[in-house]
Amino acid sequence: MVAHSAAKKDTGGGRESGSDAWKNYMRRQTITINYGRELPLAQGVEFKI
Repeated sequence: MVAHSAAKKDTGGGRESGSDAWKNYMRRQTITINYGRELPLAQGVEFKI
């Protein structure tokens, strides 16, 4: 995240690059939340993390 912040400042806060990074971040959070909700339904499947 620190690298992304530095990149934003260097590019003058470019909207496209910044929004893409934000979308990727939100997508990651959404996937994590969905997995958290779906885990109880996926009993018997081993998630070795």
